[in-house]
Amino acid sequence: MRLSIKISLVFIFLSGFVFGQREVKIFSKSFVKKGRLIFRIVPADKNSFEAINSSTLQIMRREMKNEVFVNETLLVKRLKCYNANDFKSWERLIKKDKNKGAFVYKALYNNKPDPKLEISKAKQRSKIIYDMLLLSCDFDSDIAQACGLYFQDSTINNETRYEYKIYYTDNKGEKKVIEIINVNATVLSGNMVINDLVGKQKRSIMNLKWNPSKYKEEYGGYNIERSEDSVSYKRVNSSPAILFTSQSEKNKEYLFYSDTMPALHQKYFYRIKGINFFGEESDPSNVITVYNAGTLSSMPVLDCVNVIGNNKTFIKWNMSVKEDAKQVKEYILVESEKDSGPYKMIYTGPNTEYTDTILSTTNYYKAGAITFDGDTVFSYSRYAVIIDTLPPDIPIGLEGHVTQNGLVIIKWKGNKDCIGYKLFRANSIKDEFAQINNKFIKDTVYTEKLNLKTLSENIYYRVSATDQNFNTSANSLILRVKRPDTIPPSAPIIKQGVCHSNEVEIRFILSHSDDVACHSIMKKRDIDSAYQAISVIPGDSTEWFTDTSVVSGEIYFYKIVAVDSSGNKSASDPITVKNETGYTRKITDLKYSVDRKLKSIHLNWQYGGFNIEKFILYRGKENEEISILKTIEGNTFNYKDLNAQIGNTYLYRIKAVMYSGAESIISDVFKIIY
Repeated sequence: MRLSIKISLVFIFLSGFVFGQREVKIFSKSFVKKGRLIFRIVPADKNSFEAINSSTLQIMRREMKNEVFVNETLLVKRLKCYNANDFKSWERLIKKDKNKGAFVYKALYNNKPDPKLEISKAKQRSKIIYDMLLLSCDFDSDIAQACGLYFQDSTINNETRYEYKIYYTDNKGEKKVIEIINVNATVLSGNMVINDLVGKQKRSIMNLKWNPSKYKEEYGGYNIERSEDSVSYKRVNSSPAILFTSQSEKNKEYLFYSDTMPALHQKYFYRIKGINFFGEESDPSNVITVYNAGTLSSMPVLDCVNVIGNNKTFIKWNMSVKEDAKQVKEYILVESEKDSGPYKMIYTGPNTEYTDTILSTTNYYKAGAITFDGDTVFSYSRYAVIIDTLPPDIPIGLEGHVTQNGLVIIKWKGNKDCIGYKLFRANSIKDEFAQINNKFIKDTVYTEKLNLKTLSENIYYRVSATDQNFNTSANSLILRVKRPDTIPPSAPIIKQGVCHSNEVEIRFILSHSDDVACHSIMKKRDIDSAYQAISVIPGDSTEWFTDTSVVSGEIYFYKIVAVDSSGNKSASDPITVKNETGYTRKITDLKYSVDRKLKSIHLNWQYGGFNIEKFILYRGKENEEISILKTIEGNTFNYKDLNAQIGNTYLYRIKAVMYSGAESIISDVFKIIY
């Protein structure tokens, strides 16, 4: 019997490597069912697979009794790939799935190497074929059995534990144990539940997504199923969905699958099943339900936009193509005061009409249709006009103040439906208010510069609001703003200053301004020095002031300063008062020094004041009468006596003479021993 194999694959098959004395390693998986036990053998590498395939595997079993494994039995005498000439077995496998069956046969027995390939590429392609072979075994138990990597024990008792030993015969004919498997048959195996399937629809495409990394120990691939009634499901994938990773996607977790739904206006149900490493499917996952509405070929149209009673608007719409209404999940209605937006949603639901009772002066409407896959299309806008005859609310919260440099700042609370404000001003509450802005004030703050050089203490403001239909509100409450006072009070007047012995009496007329807070009497002694306050007159009940802190013969300067409540000041003209009463104070600080070598006595003194004409110096010997020694200029404050005789005691006295004729009291006697 000849077997004709026809297959279209892009792989180039190579012969396997020669097996030498390398160690053989395998991994095994077991699955306990009622009355039978399934085993999968997975070679650790290609060399191990070729080693066990070139020989045969034997499987021994022992059962546990009294916690001891006994009754060793040869369970499988010959476990290996189907023989290349076992045409009956291969024909049965290829009839089941000609592509997979033919691929496995060719991979095992007809993978001649390509002599044109480099050794490294030949090894790489050989590994690819081996990996694809193992993957085929993962998804089909018949393929795994054909490759000698699957067997089942149907003679088990589910109340017993077992030990399985897997042997192979090496190229020396020696039997070697390569795997020992302990199985508790009392515990049935189960597949992990898949519960993280999610889906997202885009028009007629359903995109599924799940995380196979969570189930990598359970499943090697997945089948995707679709149903129209949630009862009868059919597989939609031609080959298992597998999570492949590349060098750039080492951490890839999610698997995606896209399916085109065949019919419009049809509900579909999707689920997946995992394929375990024994080629068996798991229980179905959670179900994703979706409605295939397709794409819209039209958009909503606003059929009716009617204003009712000038206080509400009735809006009605439909799809321009009536059949498209079947694809609409829900409608929305949006509104804006401007055609360009922004629009706000005022309705969402299945209805195609709505009555809007919250209106602005201008109202633009659009209807939107939302499809089952989340797409939204909008109608063109329609305009509804509300004839507004009601004025806006009167502005409130008017407040303001003026800075010292005359900048007034007015603020108020804004109105909702205003295009601007009018501001009015008056200098007196009895005057008519005049509008000061020729354009609408858009903000709720206004500033202007005031004339401060006026006697009007206050200024008054009112504001009104105007809406979009130019309805104007009544004027607000009156705001009174106090001007800053920059005008000084009227100046006081000093009438005269009169000397009396050791005091000076100042007579004056105080400022007549109403806002004067106090008057300060200022005095200084020297023309270049600063005035100092010597008294504060709080009221206007007095007309004179007596200065007792004067010295006879001195000259003093006086003035009076008026200060108002805003700190503005005005001063009287200053007056000069010379405190002369016939005699002025005597000189008290005469000092001297004696120079016997030059035979002279040096005298010097200090005397404050003005208008000193001269000094008269007196001298006499002790026990003799004192007489005038010298008359000295008034701006000279020293004298050198060259006529004194050594060995005498001299007595000196001095006085000042003013241009007015007044004289100081003659000084005390200064005694000098020479």
